[in-house]
Amino acid sequence: MTGTALLEVADLRVAFPSAAGMVEAVRGIDLAIAPGEAVGLLGESGSGKSVSSLALMRLVAAPGRVRASKLAFDGHDLLTLGDGAMQALRGRAMAMVFQDPQTALNPAFRVGSQLLHVLRAHERLAPAVARNRVHEILELVGLPDPPRVMRAYPHELSGGMRQRALIGMALIARPRLLIADEPTTALDVTVQAQIVDLFRRLRRELDLTLLFITHNLDLMAELCDRALVMYAGLIVEAGPVEALFAAPRHPYTRMLLECVPRLEPERRALTVIRGMPPRPGAALPGCPFAPRCPGADDRCRTSRPLEQRRGEHRVACWQAAP
Repeated sequence: MTGTALLEVADLRVAFPSAAGMVEAVRGIDLAIAPGEAVGLLGESGSGKSVSSLALMRLVAAPGRVRASKLAFDGHDLLTLGDGAMQALRGRAMAMVFQDPQTALNPAFRVGSQLLHVLRAHERLAPAVARNRVHEILELVGLPDPPRVMRAYPHELSGGMRQRALIGMALIARPRLLIADEPTTALDVTVQAQIVDLFRRLRRELDLTLLFITHNLDLMAELCDRALVMYAGLIVEAGPVEALFAAPRHPYTRMLLECVPRLEPERRALTVIRGMPPRPGAALPGCPFAPRCPGADDRCRTSRPLEQRRGEHRVACWQAAP
């Protein structure tokens, strides 16, 4: 990352109560995103990606607990910001696209009324001006015939159209930062590609800063400048996308890349990452990936790996590739 960070996070921890006490789902991550940058957050289900994004938006409800040494956005300390100020910031300056548009959109209200509600929460506009803004944003996200879309209920739209409407809702108040939490998960491959193209265009036209959360490496490679690889609530590798794909240093990243099917002249068996991620709250004296790592030794199982840096590429692994 270069330049001054728009979003800066240090030692972010998110915990939830359990029978054994408070259990950390996110166990101390660092993150910084510069204005106009697109950063991918990658990992298996349960790695802590979505919980991290909710913490950034101050949407982790009690009895969940969020702690950090630093959680700052555009000069605002999000840890000390009052609820009213945070609500004003949320949507206006930083917004989020949730995983499933079918549940994120209210089925009882027309799409247009939902977008107008978000807009009116942040700006006082005449009704005609507000409706024109909604028309503009629906056109911007590639939805044809905005008046028809505004009259429609969510169930009357296809999955791809609902996702575009949800992206439009997130952008209606013109935020600087957009957090997209696996926005292509429920979509077919063709629509996934269209949504990635849409994000790429929005970055260019709106000078948008993007945190793109996904488990799809190919989509992340097409869209993002940098990648953060998350495992068991920790960032295990981070760096420019090209460097990370060309020469992954952490065994987990390398095995994730090897799991992806490729069109190659010679057939090869897909890599399988055997075992399961550690359950939240499990005692992890060493590297959390050690039980699944084919190259793990006694040091990996007993000592938390120190972070190694090579320029912008950093990795936490005793067995890191050179």
